[in-house]
Amino acid sequence: MEIDELIQIICRDPRRYRQYDPPMRRHFSKTFPYAVIYLEEAERILIFAVMHMSRRPGYWKERLR
Repeated sequence: MEIDELIQIICRDPRRYRQYDPPMRRHFSKTFPYAVIYLEEAERILIFAVMHMSRRPGYWKERLR
């Protein structure tokens, strides 16, 4: 599963995936060690990171500022 496929799945049902660092949510790739960190808003999905699961796990939090 590629990153663009993960994003398409998220857009179809953004509340399907559990909250990671509320209100953010995370969806994992099944074929490689990445996850998409995102936030659902009223009219859009904001993607904050495509995160490698074994490197610097909290680096994306700096993007919230």
